[in-house]
Amino acid sequence: MAQEFDAGHTAEHLEDEPPPGLQFSHYAIEPASLKPDIGDLVYAEPASVWWDEKEPQKRDLIAIPYLDVSVLSEALPFHDGSSGDLVFESNALIEFSYEDARLSPDIHQIRDGEHALFAALKNTFGCEFGWGVISG
Repeated sequence: MAQEFDAGHTAEHLEDEPPPGLQFSHYAIEPASLKPDIGDLVYAEPASVWWDEKEPQKRDLIAIPYLDVSVLSEALPFHDGSSGDLVFESNALIEFSYEDARLSPDIHQIRDGEHALFAALKNTFGCEFGWGVISG
């Protein structure tokens, strides 16, 4: 039986229990490294709003989301951590996470399904990219 992975926090699961022979690269990008334009694609807030940051040098830095990008040597199945249902099979994952934010339709969504990023990903990987919300 193939190893099953929880679709939330995928990179953490792969690093803890990688399948035999799987090669993968994982890049974790801190929110402060993101530009405000990320808000065109997903929900984003500066530290002044999310953390009530007062220090001038930090107020405008992005506080959320956290961004993880993983590329795998083969497609793997990923399952919902609560129901066990198959969510997707993929060899490339882009995850946005929001720390302790409760599941919210205002936060947990792709704001622009026609964003240029999706065309660039399709061109790079030679396939369509889907997106969805997975709580967990």
